Amino acid sequence: MVWILASRWQDLHDLEHLAEANRSFRAFVLRHIDATADEPDLRRIVATASKCPGHARPICREIERQARAALQELGKD
Repeated sequence: MVWILASRWQDLHDLEHLAEANRSFRAFVLRHIDATADEPDLRRIVATASKCPGHARPICREIERQARAALQELGKD
């Protein structure tokens, strides 16, 4: 999940719509942003999430929060 977010951020609008329509899917996505991911991908997510379009800010904040928590768990914050 992290690799997809890091490499296909331009498709965020699709994720946003799916996550809004299905809370279980949203939880699934967020649950898989964790310390098992590659550090560079987590850093890319943090950097990109801060430039999120206004309509997608809620999901971007959650994604960024999860990525930061994963980096902190890795001791890379």
